[in-house]
Amino acid sequence: MYWAVDKFGRVNLLICGSVVAAFAMWFIGAYIKICPPATSAHISAGGYAAATMIYVFAIAFCFSWAGIPWIYCSEIFPYV
Repeated sequence: MYWAVDKFGRVNLLICGSVVAAFAMWFIGAYIKICPPATSAHISAGGYAAATMIYVFAIAFCFSWAGIPWIYCSEIFPYV
């Protein structure tokens, strides 16, 4: 994370992370709308893709928005 922030900047990581996370959530929502989950034990290829999108969302969130509370807490107080 430290290397990524120095290399790409905070704003670029926030924008790119938001786009990737939004796409992952959109895919999961679209998949559930098109093909509702079944109660059978068989998992379709779209189900595996939806599960993968949860991991993609988690990675995008960790590389973008997860560091904001730590950055905000360290920069909110004025210098003495």
